[in-house]
Amino acid sequence: MTNYRSLSDGLKAWYKRPEGEPVAISTNFPQTAANDNVPEDLVDAYPERRIRIRPSVEEIEKQIASGTIERNDEGQIVKIGRLRFSDGNQTEPAYRYTIDGKLERYSARMPTGAMLGASEEQERILGGDIDPQDMSRSNNFFNDVFGVKPRRYRPSKGQGRASRRTAAECQAELDAIYARTDWSKVTLTICPPGLPAGAQRIADSFLGMQKTTCAGGGSMGWEDISTAMVERETWARTIAYLSDRDMAVLDAAMTARSYADVGSAIGQSAEYTRRKGGKKALLAANDNLMRAINLAA
Repeated sequence: MTNYRSLSDGLKAWYKRPEGEPVAISTNFPQTAANDNVPEDLVDAYPERRIRIRPSVEEIEKQIASGTIERNDEGQIVKIGRLRFSDGNQTEPAYRYTIDGKLERYSARMPTGAMLGASEEQERILGGDIDPQDMSRSNNFFNDVFGVKPRRYRPSKGQGRASRRTAAECQAELDAIYARTDWSKVTLTICPPGLPAGAQRIADSFLGMQKTTCAGGGSMGWEDISTAMVERETWARTIAYLSDRDMAVLDAAMTARSYADVGSAIGQSAEYTRRKGGKKALLAANDNLMRAINLAA
């Protein structure tokens, strides 16, 4: 006798039955190597970086414009403004490779006229900044869609240390403020409709629009294609064991709202349907489906 669990399993299997043919994949994997980079093409390749050089060009121009120049006893320029220059006797720490290829630190003698105290270091790799123009266009889009006025982002200054007060204490404080307030002198300000101002980009407030990384992309693997083909062959044999009436009953059950709808779909009379004719037909079709699945497996 059919129970409700087997009925649920049968209808779920019929609902998820494969239809159509799996899409074939064309690939050049057997002909193309996994890594076809030419080493000679990568010799001079490097990521774009922002290099911070001190003093900057603006600072050098500023010190030159000051007009302050100092010379030593030999007439060499050793200082322009706050910029210092070598007279050939100063050294600065530097790095060099030894004969065996190791990196060592040493004191390099600065040539005459070389600027002292200059430095160069990497700030960050370029490419991750937000374009202000793109952010402005994005914010204007949301303002137009929701019909609100543009607003200026104001970064928060922090909430400070949170006070540990109960709800009753807060309510008592509010009641005291209301009691001593002269409401005739209070001006109420109605804020116009707007969007959240917690971030510079309005789009950050809509999590459903954020694109994140996932591992579900790409084409279907050949193993899945093979499994899908086997499942279709199995279902083809299963359907061959079913009668047209059984398939009509199962198809009607996918959209029916009651047993009566199932009975009406296969031409049962209203009286017979009312007397659970639709339920009997569905249970019989489910038994035949489960039997066909076992025979085709």
